[in-house]
Amino acid sequence: MGQIHWGGFLLSRALYSAVFFGCIGAISLAQNPPGFQAEVNLVTLDVSATEKGTGRILEFLLKDDFEVTDNGKLFTISNFGFAASPLDIVFLAYGQLGVTAKQRNRTVKAFREALDTLKDGDRAAVVVGDWLSNAKTQVPMTEDRTMIWNTIMPAGGRTHFSLFPGDRVYEALGVSVAAFPPRGVKNRGRAIIAMTTDRERRSATNPERLITDLLEADTTVCAGLIDGDPGGRIAIGGPPGRSGREIRVGGVPDGLHSIRPIVEATGGDVLGPDEIEGLPDLVARLKPRYLLQFYADPEGSPGFHRIEVRLSADAQRRYSGALLRTRRGYQLKSTVPAATARD
Repeated sequence: MGQIHWGGFLLSRALYSAVFFGCIGAISLAQNPPGFQAEVNLVTLDVSATEKGTGRILEFLLKDDFEVTDNGKLFTISNFGFAASPLDIVFLAYGQLGVTAKQRNRTVKAFREALDTLKDGDRAAVVVGDWLSNAKTQVPMTEDRTMIWNTIMPAGGRTHFSLFPGDRVYEALGVSVAAFPPRGVKNRGRAIIAMTTDRERRSATNPERLITDLLEADTTVCAGLIDGDPGGRIAIGGPPGRSGREIRVGGVPDGLHSIRPIVEATGGDVLGPDEIEGLPDLVARLKPRYLLQFYADPEGSPGFHRIEVRLSADAQRRYSGALLRTRRGYQLKSTVPAATARD
């Protein structure tokens, strides 16, 4: 497969998008999703590049500005492009125990503005908790933003925020992954926006298994953390189901009982309780992405491969405040010769 050289030309956004996604669509039709599994050794990464502090999207980076390592080994980027792809989002409202009226109003306002950032062609679904501390899909994937809003903010002024005492956040994320439709041509971004108090302590779901499922579904997890009951206590520091040191809910946990490791592994972002107004900007940043592709080593060992995407030394000098986000790796399931994988 020949390389796509765009670096010497400044294309219009519309032409750039049409050329890039035409190529990506042709590639995707020839492979079984997801594109980073071992049976298909063309690894696809979507990368957001923003300026630290301002969140401004860096739109005009070139292929030579990026470097990709797979388990520490530098790989050549085969295909490269930048475009604002259509987006599928699952809004997960789960575990909002003890949210005050002020917090609720701030969250609802941020959600309304985030919903308004979606454009024609974008879709969304809603997953909520129930009284048994489980989660279920309330609204399947749809372009009807009014339906999404009315689900979160139904008649009467009650919202799904502050209703449910869920503490199975990992399981709720698993339900959210299942809310995405089967993957067709890979030209749509996927993200879960979890509005949660981050009270994970009872999921049977293994966090590493959850991360693998999210990576295989090409899904980024972002979180808007909302303060819970200030008198509550949760255990962190050990695997789900086992006790660990306790902290008050008012302090966001950092251990395996937090959503943060899931967010970090999938290239997402976390908004703290005092940052929820940033939700619209977070959603807006999910659309414009760089897509980088490289061929995995067909002789590589099966298992998890850690990926690092960084700027080249020259690009780091030009964009010293750049912040890159992408998934942390992919799962290599078998060693298949490259020629066979592309047939």
